Amino acid sequence: MIYNVCNKGERYNMEKFEYKTITVDIKHTITGYGKIPEGFDDELNKMGEEEWELVNIIPLTPCGGLGGGAVGRVGLVFKRRK
Repeated sequence: MIYNVCNKGERYNMEKFEYKTITVDIKHTITGYGKIPEGFDDELNKMGEEEWELVNIIPLTPCGGLGGGAVGRVGLVFKRRK
């Protein structure tokens, strides 16, 4: 258990979290809009049921412009209470 001490000498329990990171390839179309992989919403809903919360999206590679077939990779960071 981790404790933190306040100015008044009071102790309180700090919450503990665990983290999970996944990568997702997003295909960009000629119009410049990203196409999310099929079934991805279902995967996010499943993670939500397991109490994972999306807390950050990290661009890992550029999308390579607006040409058809360009792929950008992002990292999704999730956390949940231990």
